[in-house]
Amino acid sequence: MTVPLQKRVRFARNRTEYPIPANPARTRTSSSSLSSLSSSKGPATPPPYRSISLPSHSPYPSYTPSKRGMNPIRVHYLLACTHEPALDFDVTIPISSLPSRHRPPSSLLAEPALSPAVPSLILTTPLLPWSFTIYPSNGYYVSVRDVLDGIYHALRSSATHKDYLFVPSRKDQHRIHEAYERRCSRIRDYHASREEKKSGVKRVDFLRQRTRFIGIAPSDDARADVWELCLNYH
Repeated sequence: MTVPLQKRVRFARNRTEYPIPANPARTRTSSSSLSSLSSSKGPATPPPYRSISLPSHSPYPSYTPSKRGMNPIRVHYLLACTHEPALDFDVTIPISSLPSRHRPPSSLLAEPALSPAVPSLILTTPLLPWSFTIYPSNGYYVSVRDVLDGIYHALRSSATHKDYLFVPSRKDQHRIHEAYERRCSRIRDYHASREEKKSGVKRVDFLRQRTRFIGIAPSDDARADVWELCLNYH
């Protein structure tokens, strides 16, 4: 299974804002692990999985591989990269913190992220110098929830001195610090905001406010399991 080389992430120009619920932090699950420089460790190898069939009722948009004769890779519609994403998700908060009216039902989040289903998924973005790997919480295939939870937990890792070596200029460092200050100030609960500020800059701040999830799209990487994370301004 190969991924088309012509797909690129595009960001919309319009910015939208909405408040983050109080005290968004939660205990990290084992569904994700960073590929490098991470403060938390994931499993060394993905767990075994079995072949499954996707529900026939799910409206999946398709992406056709570059090689002829292969079946198309289909992305769950909640994760499909588009200018009008089906899911209004800010990667600075866990999906479980979304109001119930905006949160998809558990049965939908449990569906496979890709078809054919995959035992792991690597996400990259030109906004960050790191990639991170999503592992299945069910032990078989990466689900929609695994992708959303994995993105959140990966970006919750505290920034290290080595991380700043990838920042090209002092101006960019200043923008990262501004994103950190803004993220903490958006937490409504005073004590929760102070605790968040004490924890310092996190990798999510390196996105410099581009925290709106737009979806995932095929990357230019030759590996079929590498996908690109699409983000936009919130």
